[in-house]
Amino acid sequence: PSRLINFLAREKHITPFCHPHVTFECEAPIAIARQLGKHQVGFRWNERSMRYKDSVIDVYVPDMFRGRPDSLHSGSADIDVSGRAVYEDWYSVEDVYKYAIDQCLYFYNELVKAGLAPEQARFVLPQGMITRWIWTGSLYGWYEVWRQRSSEHAQYEARLFASQLDAHMSSLFPIAWKALKGNK
Repeated sequence: PSRLINFLAREKHITPFCHPHVTFECEAPIAIARQLGKHQVGFRWNERSMRYKDSVIDVYVPDMFRGRPDSLHSGSADIDVSGRAVYEDWYSVEDVYKYAIDQCLYFYNELVKAGLAPEQARFVLPQGMITRWIWTGSLYGWYEVWRQRSSEHAQYEARLFASQLDAHMSSLFPIAWKALKGNK
């Protein structure tokens, strides 16, 4: 079977790779989920909305605050800007980041306490808020997500997602996944 699988992948006969489906429970900052959500053909996505119930709100804080790139399409620079002065040199990048998050969470909770529906109060929450979703797609669809999001041009956090996807798919479909990746 591996000779046939390798042949099909090499010759771009993708239909056999479109039949097996895998469902993942995912989580990522909203901004990353929106990038990943561009991959919709052949996928199903069911996201927790926070509309009907109050939930614990997790917000992404990067391990490293990366510098702005020279070109918009080159991804962030591998320069750590943590500690750089912001706001009239009074605060660091990470201080301002964490302060902004704290303010969003504070006002969200105050709005809910005041009786505002969570479905409207959630609009003040940051894009860095962690969202969770169930995502189902075909073997070939997952390959396309991995191929595009593992690129050096993809955002770092999207590349982390692609790396985890690669590990899971390698374990679930070792022969087919390797064959598809061999024809990148």
